Amino acid sequence: MPIADDSKLLPVVEEPNKADNYVVDTVSSSKNDMNSYGRESNNAADDESTNRDINNTGLAKDKEPANPDTITNLQNDSNKDLKSNESDVAEETQDATGDETNISADEKHPNSADNVDETNRSRHTSSSTSLNAMNRVSPEPQQHNENSQDTPQNGLNISQQNDTVVQNGCHVNEAYEKDDVETINGGDNAGPLPDKKSIGAGVEPMGEDAAEAKRRREKEPLKICVWMAERTNTFFGVTLLFQLLFLVITAILLRAGYDIINFQLSQLPLTLIDDVDYLRAKAWNQRDSLLPSLVERSSQSDEKSELVANRTETGEIIEMYFEIIGGNVFTKENLQRINDTEEHFLKNQEFVDGFCKVSATGECVKSFSILRYFDGTYANIDPIFDDPNFDNVVNVLHKAATLDQTKQQFQIFLGKNSVINGTTNTAVSSITRSWIYVGSPLPGYNTSTDREDEQETLLKDFFKLTFGPMFKQYSIDGVGPMDFIYSSSTMLSNGISTQAMMDMMLVMASFAFIFIFMWIQTGSLMITGLALFSILTNFLMANLIYRVVFDFKYFGTFHILAMFIILGIGADDIFVFFDTWRISAHYEYPSLAHRVSDVYRKASAAMLFTSLTTAVAFFVGAGSPLLSLNSFGLFSGILVIVNYISVILFFPCVVVKYHKAWENWSWWCCRPCLKKTRGNDTVEMHNSAVESQQPTDLKDNSQRKNIAVKFFRGPYFKFITHKVVKWVVFVFFLGMSATFIYFATTIQVNEEQIKFLKDTSNFGKVFDRRANAFKPSNQDRAVKVYIAWGLKNQDMSGCHKTDTSCDGVSVYDETFNLNDAGTQEALAAFCTKMKTLSAAEAEELKIRRNIVTNDLEVQCFIDDMEAFLKADENATYTIPPSTTMNKYSPSVNLDMPWVKSNVEAIMNAPPMNNMFYNASALPASYSNYFEVALNYWLQHGFDYANNMGTVVSNLRSYSSILGEEELAGVTQRENVTFGGSTIKGPKYGTRLRYAAIVVNTSMNFDSLGYPTDLPIRDAWENFVTKEISAMPEPLQGGFQCTPTLFTAWHWLKVQKSLTNSAINGIIIGLCIAFPILIIATKNVIVGFFALCSIAMVTTSVVGVIPLAGWKLGILECLNLVLIVGLSVDYVVHLAEGYSRSPHKDRLGRVHSMLEEVGVSVLSGSITTLGASFFILLAEILFFTQFGIIMFSTIGFSVMYALGFFTVLLVLLGPQNEFGSIMPLARKLKCCK
Repeated sequence: MPIADDSKLLPVVEEPNKADNYVVDTVSSSKNDMNSYGRESNNAADDESTNRDINNTGLAKDKEPANPDTITNLQNDSNKDLKSNESDVAEETQDATGDETNISADEKHPNSADNVDETNRSRHTSSSTSLNAMNRVSPEPQQHNENSQDTPQNGLNISQQNDTVVQNGCHVNEAYEKDDVETINGGDNAGPLPDKKSIGAGVEPMGEDAAEAKRRREKEPLKICVWMAERTNTFFGVTLLFQLLFLVITAILLRAGYDIINFQLSQLPLTLIDDVDYLRAKAWNQRDSLLPSLVERSSQSDEKSELVANRTETGEIIEMYFEIIGGNVFTKENLQRINDTEEHFLKNQEFVDGFCKVSATGECVKSFSILRYFDGTYANIDPIFDDPNFDNVVNVLHKAATLDQTKQQFQIFLGKNSVINGTTNTAVSSITRSWIYVGSPLPGYNTSTDREDEQETLLKDFFKLTFGPMFKQYSIDGVGPMDFIYSSSTMLSNGISTQAMMDMMLVMASFAFIFIFMWIQTGSLMITGLALFSILTNFLMANLIYRVVFDFKYFGTFHILAMFIILGIGADDIFVFFDTWRISAHYEYPSLAHRVSDVYRKASAAMLFTSLTTAVAFFVGAGSPLLSLNSFGLFSGILVIVNYISVILFFPCVVVKYHKAWENWSWWCCRPCLKKTRGNDTVEMHNSAVESQQPTDLKDNSQRKNIAVKFFRGPYFKFITHKVVKWVVFVFFLGMSATFIYFATTIQVNEEQIKFLKDTSNFGKVFDRRANAFKPSNQDRAVKVYIAWGLKNQDMSGCHKTDTSCDGVSVYDETFNLNDAGTQEALAAFCTKMKTLSAAEAEELKIRRNIVTNDLEVQCFIDDMEAFLKADENATYTIPPSTTMNKYSPSVNLDMPWVKSNVEAIMNAPPMNNMFYNASALPASYSNYFEVALNYWLQHGFDYANNMGTVVSNLRSYSSILGEEELAGVTQRENVTFGGSTIKGPKYGTRLRYAAIVVNTSMNFDSLGYPTDLPIRDAWENFVTKEISAMPEPLQGGFQCTPTLFTAWHWLKVQKSLTNSAINGIIIGLCIAFPILIIATKNVIVGFFALCSIAMVTTSVVGVIPLAGWKLGILECLNLVLIVGLSVDYVVHLAEGYSRSPHKDRLGRVHSMLEEVGVSVLSGSITTLGASFFILLAEILFFTQFGIIMFSTIGFSVMYALGFFTVLLVLLGPQNEFGSIMPLARKLKCCK
């Protein structure tokens, strides 16, 4: 019967169960609302209206609008096709759901009041139907027949199956389970149902979405894609040659001697080049670099290349530790075992003949060990120290611990919790240590620096072939009940180098894993091989830019580890492009160029934003003041960009070349099997004329083949959208994130220094025991503070920004002078104050006290000089046979100040002084007489016969902190002849260039941490600055520094800088990522959700550090810089996939996102996780930590991306254009 008002026509389906259905708000009588549900024109003669409605309802999917004749034919044949389509729907629905349920399709006239009420009450939706059913049903427009009681009045086919309901001309996707879809109006997913939409993303969208998808596919292809499709061989050859060019250029530069890859794997430059503490320490350590006329002090000679008897100097020290955890090493039996072990090494014939340090008698010196208190070495101090059979262990050790002559040194051998008490007959320590000395120079060499490389090679070979295996065997077997731990600088270097090479071989294992996995994923050896080849050549290209364009010379361990990173990132990009290409094979395109262009637009956009966010995160690290960080950040950022360019230029050519030439090729042995299966493969449609005859959607067949795609679009989508599960997942991730945030707040700064090996390794135990196992002693690596004069901060302006070997230029303070009374007295007063600080002041500065005298350990040269010269006033000498004479007659006052008047008295005094000095030889203008007195004290008044030991001690203690310069035409030297032999006296007439006071602190370098120790540095700075500012002008250029042990003050600042760099890098990286995410997703809300996910990944990884038992140290901070760069990829892929979806509702978008992007995210994460897994097997601690951080970052990234981020979109994902920036963009464009 005729319908008066077709705008009110509405299909109504009886609702079998409201609770189980997706409810659609159908309350509307407006014409626009009817169009939202696919209203079809009742006037079949209206060609334009008919064509429009056919397109809007998706009836002419992926085809051009039909002409009137075609529409008429379709209408005439619709009844025939209808039954077939219904049968297909029922069959496919039964296959997909396994449950066939009937639903009434009776419809009432919309003008009826009852029907209107029923319509308003009804919130109907469809249940599951299979994708095949949807794809096969192509509802055709029907001529309205008043006599037909079975045909819906709106011309749409309503299936009689409960599981199939048509809305807007399309069937609802099977993934929308009854319980999984919430009410749009008032439910969790509340919001208006978008106009002309297809609820479901598993099929090609219909209505306006279909037209948009079709328009995108038929959009004019990009020129570059036309070239790829039409000139494949040329374009492939050019891009391949371009990749090879990187390799060729690198080889040419290497051949030409250009340091294109300057490997410095043994260095980890952690210096703040502009830090005042670094520049001061550098100035002190390089203080002699500009003194070619530096005065070399010795007892009787100044020859710089003086011959040294072979092996009489200490070349290297071998440490040995004997430990019983919870036991006692100071038993008779254990001491005997320690003695036997030491003898085994000391009596090794090769060691004796060529490497042991020898004494004056030519014998190998004994070990420095607890055993020396038993073998008679100290019997001259007390006879008790002669107990070779260890019969009196407790008493011997008690005496050593209480005698002033021995107790300070004895502390070296005692464990932290040891107890030595003769009264209670107790001598217990769980650990002790010994040292064996290697001599220098080796036989055949004049000095320790004579052909130094050769001597080093000989020593390495000896340890590698002889001592190394012996020590290793003891480490494995132990010494009785005692554990044996050993170390030496050479063995440590050999061990780390060997282990590092073995660990670097794990790169090959990672590469092999990625190769195999990529081969499985792509199914092509050619694609896999060329893809990985491009990643390797990208590494070379990035290095060329890094080295030549940015002029960075440093290339260290971190840069090598970038290979692990780029393998994961590169594989991820390749999977994105290839998966997009593979999916595109199941849509229809006018030509290959259109297909390539469509894939190129989608994949390049997705990769652009992931690459951009990753590169930006690395470039943030390039802003660090530390070379190791900024060079790595710059190199990695360049590498990511180069990899992106390669993937969008070279890899598409590889894929197109493979598609055209190799896709159907197979090995001859496999061809019989392939013939049976190839008939089922889908064929790409390029010709639009052919497309118009293809009724079957090819996409569904492909998706059935890919297990991962099928999983994401089916079971996983059902799981993540389930009305209960989605909340459980949401709460679970919030709880997990909160847990890791809590652990992240418990992280502590590591006060131990860099460990390159695990604590469970031999050398790792050495570092631990050395720092934590023993009582404080003078063998500790205590921080020494130098208060220095005569130098200014080192000038580093001439150094290349990445030259780690440059020492800069020394700058001397020309005002420094100690030749007037005021400066000498001020310096002496400062020394007195340093030595008499109150207990509170000494504790604030952490000045160590002598264990015997309890005095503050301040080495002040002017005090010792004053004490000697004061005693020298009354010195006498003997004239044979027995006449005693005063050295100074008449008497002279040698009190401070030491100026020309009293110093000339020293120079003219008999019988020795006037032989070594000639006061008249100095010009009248010479005024530096303090230097003459200084050298006289250092030579101990030339009393070589009676006090040679004191002379040597003075020179050893003070020569390094008192530097003099020869003055041309002024400096003199006398040669003194005794009994036919000539002795060269000290040089005089010099200028003192620098001097220092040295203070020992109680701070152990091995346990420094900036939170507690940096305030101590500030206390020293304030104290010294205040004192020096009150001194005379020649002393006001002084400063305090810590030039030894890696410049301790500077090291504290490095620790702080690394921590700040890690934290700031994470914060800045997240802040910069946010606008990029908004641009990538074109939606503020989606971008914010992605940012939240990345932030949760970051906090979770930080929380892993305390869970793993680590503290925030150097290596941890270095690794934290990577987090943001590695955590953005997967969530950005998903976010971009959600925003790119042609659907308007959140569920449709989520389904489309998982279907199209889920497999790429999974594949990319597997490759990176696999690559990082092999690093976990490394023994070098840095590599292991790098692997754990990388594995955790990728693991958390994929978990939060597919879990938290996805469920967040299911619950709150924006629909239509809510949160989109496109309306604003369009408005701004219109304004222009």
